[in-house]
Amino acid sequence: MNQQRLYEILDAYFNLSELSEICFTLQIDFEHISGHEKRAKIRDFIRYCLAQQRIPDLLQLLSELRPHLAEELNQPFSFPTALTFSESDSIPWALVKQICQEKNVRHAQILREKHDPALYVERKELYHHVQVFLDTPTVSYLVLRGRSGTGKTGFLSHLQNQWLTNPDIACLVYDCKSLQISDREAGRDLLDSLAIGLLPQPDRTLIDQWLNRIESDPQFDASKHRFVLIADAINESKNMPAIAAWLTQLQIDRQRSWLKVIISCRPHAWKSLTQLMFAGYTESEHGLARTYFYQPENIGQRFLEVGDFSNEEVREAYYQHQIKFKLSPANYEDLEPEVQQRLKEPLLLWLVSYICSYKNQRVSSRIVGSDIFLIPAYVKARLMRDELDEEEIREIENFLQEKLPQQMVDNEKCRNTVPTEDVTRQLGKHRIYLERLLRMGLLEETALQHIGFRYERFYDYYFGWEIRKRVQNHVELGCIPTEGWTY
Repeated sequence: MNQQRLYEILDAYFNLSELSEICFTLQIDFEHISGHEKRAKIRDFIRYCLAQQRIPDLLQLLSELRPHLAEELNQPFSFPTALTFSESDSIPWALVKQICQEKNVRHAQILREKHDPALYVERKELYHHVQVFLDTPTVSYLVLRGRSGTGKTGFLSHLQNQWLTNPDIACLVYDCKSLQISDREAGRDLLDSLAIGLLPQPDRTLIDQWLNRIESDPQFDASKHRFVLIADAINESKNMPAIAAWLTQLQIDRQRSWLKVIISCRPHAWKSLTQLMFAGYTESEHGLARTYFYQPENIGQRFLEVGDFSNEEVREAYYQHQIKFKLSPANYEDLEPEVQQRLKEPLLLWLVSYICSYKNQRVSSRIVGSDIFLIPAYVKARLMRDELDEEEIREIENFLQEKLPQQMVDNEKCRNTVPTEDVTRQLGKHRIYLERLLRMGLLEETALQHIGFRYERFYDYYFGWEIRKRVQNHVELGCIPTEGWTY
């Protein structure tokens, strides 16, 4: 019996409710086991039992609950080997990399549920900028800015995967949206202790001690080793100010050339982020000089824009979508010129591919040309594939077209956010529709328990219809659309 087999048994033979009961029996707080879905919970649960030396108790309980597995569960358990050290020792670089890989497992699972690796296109220009960033000792922060659907998270995921086999790069990914209290509580290993800094008052002394211990290892080489922290989707966290403060503290007293931070955010969050991190723009005691942030050559901005595909990238992207969705025409060059140009937008390529695949239609300017056709057609296709009846589809379409945008206007903020409780109250007995739309990825729930359209493109479309309807009916809007609304 080993750790992998234990994971397989828990995954195959126990549901989440039973896992909660197991925790209760073992007097373990199930709420402190992190993860948003079953497999992530299982991985963190096993890690907890290993750390607390509860594996024998767990195996005994499992053998009682599943007698047909008792013989296997009663076999000696092979505990994973791990590097150990005392609190005064230097921290070996190999341990830093090992811990990063273990902690990234949960984030990798989340990404697999959101992104199809078969559709990933290598963004060569972005990779080039990241490499320059890593090689430039005087800059410590790289900001990836882009609208939803441009592929920021997918790019960071593949970046982290590439670094797995690089002995000189250790990378830790924080999924800021799903960051939970258990991620921030005191732990004994390097990165748990660093994560204490995510609390409202970052412990700068503790962080500095850990970083000094890495540097004190005889095998550490600051000229080649890179410790990369990735804060993905920072704008989706209710703790964005605290996270920004923690990231700032990492370099505030002494800039370390080997410690690199990559932050991804949407455009509307960029202004807030600069106010939180730049010197002269913050109410906190300290701030960072702008020179700490990577600036692309010949571009007067302190962020890297993640936007449309290049000509080379869109050809590869279309080829991959053509294989998955059986698109016609098979060759990108056979598309109309205006269609080729439009499909450079990653989200648009996905929407068009899904619609054409479902309707068995040729990719053409008629489909690609206008969001007025494209977005409702995509929504209809998603709902039809979910095997809903016509009445249910009409109810959901009406909710997206009428009720949700109306709430976005009536809250006097004109933004892509409505409190979840307000949405569920309005849906009443049909609140299951909300769960369905969240699962489909048409809507998303923020860390502040607000509902909004996942993609700004959808917000622009539905919100725009609501504004147009009110203007035509001479109804006062009562609020000003938020910055970034582009309909």
